[in-house]
Amino acid sequence: AKCGCACPIDAAFPTFYVHLDPNASSSVLHDARHPFCIGNIGRDKTIPLSMTLDDEKRILVLTGPNAGGKTVLVKTVGILLLMSHSGIPIPAMPDAILPSVDGLYVDIGDAQSIADDLSTFSSHIRSLKEIIEQANEYSVVLLDEIGSGTAPEEGGALAESILEHPTKNAGFTIATTHYGRLAAFAETCEGAIHGASEFS
Repeated sequence: AKCGCACPIDAAFPTFYVHLDPNASSSVLHDARHPFCIGNIGRDKTIPLSMTLDDEKRILVLTGPNAGGKTVLVKTVGILLLMSHSGIPIPAMPDAILPSVDGLYVDIGDAQSIADDLSTFSSHIRSLKEIIEQANEYSVVLLDEIGSGTAPEEGGALAESILEHPTKNAGFTIATTHYGRLAAFAETCEGAIHGASEFS
């Protein structure tokens, strides 16, 4: 069954390493693709992504315009982590190296609920609170449009304070944003790196 899944999407098994192992290498993805995109539009039309994180650069802050691929990147990393930890080969180059993690924490989309009296902003805050409380140095955290749902000044400041948490706890974090101040934060914050996507 795994071979049947791997062949159509040109998949391979990644190498795992234990996060924070003194002898660990970087976490690397080359030419990775979302398997659902491959199934919908084909492998050749699916735009691949490449990224590297390590114990010195544990936070990726990704900026870019709408329809630039930020959310797709976050979802791709998430599903490839889940696939690999389930023993399913992933659509990426065979040199892929992924951390062995004990938790994947995600805040993507809008959990607004009239029934639960939750606005868009309060639903994100509740989710982020749970992530901060539960995530540790062996976790991966994926945050889409961090700090959204409120005024840019407040949202940007909130996002900065949230992103400082994994710098102290050494968890891998990928966060997307429209806030320019977070790009500046990533350039100056130890343990963070700034990435950008664009609409083509």
